[in-house]
Amino acid sequence: MVLFFPVPRAEAAEPPELKTLVTRLQQVAADTMVTEEDGLAVRIQAHGPAAIPALLSLLSNESKSVRQSAGYVLGDIEGLSEEHLEVLLRAQLRDGGFLSQAIGRIGTARAIDFLIAGLRNAPESNWHLTNGLVVAGSKAAVALAETVRAPAPQPPSFIDRACEVLRTMQAGSADAVAPLLAVATGSTTRHENKGHAIRLLGCVGVLARPAIPTLDALQQKDGTLRDAVGAAIADLQPPPEVAELISRLREEPSFRTLRELSERQKQGLDAGSAVFELLSSKDWELRAFAAQTLGHIQYAQAIPSLVDMLEDDEDWQRVLASVDALGRLHAVNAMSPLKRVAQRHWYPPVRLAARKALSLIRDKTSPAIGFGTPVAFVTDGVLFFAPRSPTPALVAGPDELSASELERLEYDAVIRGFGPDGVHLTPIKQKPDCGLRVPRGQLLGSDRGEWEGELMHVQDDATTTRVLDVNTHRIHRLGEHIIAVTGLAHLILNEGVLFRVIPQGQSFVARPWRTLPGAPLKSGLLSNGRLFISCLGGDVVVDPLGGIQMATPQNVQSEGK
Repeated sequence: MVLFFPVPRAEAAEPPELKTLVTRLQQVAADTMVTEEDGLAVRIQAHGPAAIPALLSLLSNESKSVRQSAGYVLGDIEGLSEEHLEVLLRAQLRDGGFLSQAIGRIGTARAIDFLIAGLRNAPESNWHLTNGLVVAGSKAAVALAETVRAPAPQPPSFIDRACEVLRTMQAGSADAVAPLLAVATGSTTRHENKGHAIRLLGCVGVLARPAIPTLDALQQKDGTLRDAVGAAIADLQPPPEVAELISRLREEPSFRTLRELSERQKQGLDAGSAVFELLSSKDWELRAFAAQTLGHIQYAQAIPSLVDMLEDDEDWQRVLASVDALGRLHAVNAMSPLKRVAQRHWYPPVRLAARKALSLIRDKTSPAIGFGTPVAFVTDGVLFFAPRSPTPALVAGPDELSASELERLEYDAVIRGFGPDGVHLTPIKQKPDCGLRVPRGQLLGSDRGEWEGELMHVQDDATTTRVLDVNTHRIHRLGEHIIAVTGLAHLILNEGVLFRVIPQGQSFVARPWRTLPGAPLKSGLLSNGRLFISCLGGDVVVDPLGGIQMATPQNVQSEGK
């Protein structure tokens, strides 16, 4: 028998493109969500409220797979309201799944009561319901706190799930503190529920820290609650060494300090604001490590900024780190933008990481602690190598110096070495590996591998200015820009960055422009005006506006657009 649910009337005719997408969704529906379905979900969700009536009508389809697929799309769509609730409740009772998240988006008292009742009846394995409550936010936190005010004791398994919701909700859970304290200190509250309320205060975490004096007083008043209070206070207070790490981070931010904080996981939460400040660091590598750290220490206040970073078209490592952090934070509200990244980002490891993050959020699982270089941490230590085709024909760009011209040039440089007594600086005469003619002089670059190279500006009067202290592989004019191709592959290091070289006063400065998929191996201009770069991590093509793609036979051709 097929049940037909009353569906709210659409206010306007369904757009033709939307109708095609919904039809396609029915055709590819499967019991497990497939890649094409993820892409369809993002495209349907982009229509917002206009797509809701068609999706609600699919909830009465004869095929369970179609119903589940429609629920999957509804779980992350904007525009759901109380008028849609009745259809969603009836469908969820039959099929469950992502409809719980859709119900949480509506967030009314009836919607929240429905989710809590479902969680109480089936607390052991219903992660969809916990996701729905997380999406509902602070109203759901208060409703969960009120459950321990009941005269009957709450089942421990239900409290376990309520704790999970409050931990995951983070900032939204702050409104639960007052009602939980009222239950914990109430004279008529059952003893078991007092213990549950105290435990849930610990689950709220740092936002419940103002409750510590009241909990201390309660511990002195009622010795039978000593263990519960002690455990909660331990959850609310940071370890002493975290304060030292915060001080170090503010004085001299470093990868090492961020890694030490990450190893402490949730115990490092107090460092959240200090780490958050580094998201805007001028050091691109440091800001990616900061994003990773925010995920490890569970600093949920950063979620909106991490979502914004998914749109970064300059630094794929920053996107990758944000994806990793959002997965660790179980950021349910980030699922829609993560789906877009999984479908559209130009670099395959980033798409892979986004799919991994979505799985973590859906399954409420935690990944390994792994913290380190962006490519390594996301691919479990295995570098990504894209399939390579033969290097395309490259043309000499405007003003690039030839090998014979470079052979006749040299400049003063310094090799930095290390020994038992510290740093050694050895002056040398360096022949450049690459060069570009500029008004009244030349830009010259060298790549000395692990000994590091540089980019120099040598003027016609022999005045020399150091522009960059990094290995400079090649220098090209790309459209209106001068671009330095830089990077290093050595031991575990594999990094590549395009710098834009900009005139300033009588010389030049260099600014990071785009992050490459690894150290550059070969670069040059294509006849279509784009820049081809073969990297340890994949071959890419960059256009004059900075758009970057993996190299394909199509985009390296002269007619490519």
